[in-house]
Amino acid sequence: MRIVLTGGRSPLALFIGKKLKQQGHDIYMLEHITPTFATYSTIFTKVEIIAPPATQWETFRIDVLSFIENYHIDLLLPVNEETLYYGVLQDEIRKSGTRFLFGSQKLLNILHHKLDFIQWCEQIGLAVPKSEVYQGQEVDFSKQLLKPIYSRFGQSVITSKDELSANKTIEDMIVQEKIEGQQICVSLMLKEGNVISAVTYDTNLGIENFASITFRRFEHPKLTTIINTLSRNLGDNGFFSFDFMFDGENFYPIECNPRLTFGLVLDSERIINGLIAQGNKNTTKTATSYGIKLLWLGKIVTKKDWRNTYPAYLKSKDVLKEAFEWRTWLMLPWVLGTYLFKAQKNKRSITDFVVYDISYPSVQKDEKENVNE
Repeated sequence: MRIVLTGGRSPLALFIGKKLKQQGHDIYMLEHITPTFATYSTIFTKVEIIAPPATQWETFRIDVLSFIENYHIDLLLPVNEETLYYGVLQDEIRKSGTRFLFGSQKLLNILHHKLDFIQWCEQIGLAVPKSEVYQGQEVDFSKQLLKPIYSRFGQSVITSKDELSANKTIEDMIVQEKIEGQQICVSLMLKEGNVISAVTYDTNLGIENFASITFRRFEHPKLTTIINTLSRNLGDNGFFSFDFMFDGENFYPIECNPRLTFGLVLDSERIINGLIAQGNKNTTKTATSYGIKLLWLGKIVTKKDWRNTYPAYLKSKDVLKEAFEWRTWLMLPWVLGTYLFKAQKNKRSITDFVVYDISYPSVQKDEKENVNE
């Protein structure tokens, strides 16, 4: 089977790409910046650099449709936020004969929008934090927080008056009830109306980070009911990853990534079998704990919290070890250094730089910035 992935800047793309290649499939990569981790990997038959969807939509559309036609692609598997742009193209992709696993675009848009998502959760019967559009009203930061309607890596959350005064963005924001507790992720894969995979896990083990770097299974009786409620309302197909805050009694949804996320690593065999065939009900869940251990170790050292986190670190498998090969490891400093240089050149943080070209919806339609320069 000919399979094209996207998001070669993410270790997750290499993780799943390697497992698919081990099954004998031809794996391709579509990316918008270079270099990426995929540039220095033998997993991919071809790494194709195409136009970024957030800044060159029509060229991106033509590039994607031409690639899947010219290379006779059987399965398209986006990994990062560009998934939502591929969702816009799903009718055209379907006509080409290429398979994919997206939710309806209407649903993707609702889930991606933080206030619409909360309202959707309330409509399907989940307990939700009180949330409303921020229009300059007084915010009680002891009980509330501010967050952009669209954000990545948990960035730009405002938790104090000082942070609000210093905020220079003009993004639309919501005021949301602050829920103290443990962040739990629920990752689902649906195919033809069936739940292929449902994984619930703790993120970061109390280690604060913009993006999740640890993935350890978490079980609770109420999560079964939540999974059933979600799966009944998500349509027939797609990957969905929900973040909840658990206060010790109830789970409150706070946001959704309607795409493939790192929850895959905890159930990769079942998910890959579900992608390729009908799924194998006899497969076992992969592991109880994974982590991006290079970043995790750095957090342990800087927080000086060895006693609480290091035992879990030792028992966990490493995402990068399973995704990278020697050449990827060798070129890792070069890739990250290039991102840092380009980010500074374009006056962006490195986390903004690595998502700028794929952030959905696009807010820079008239800008000409070239992220590859």
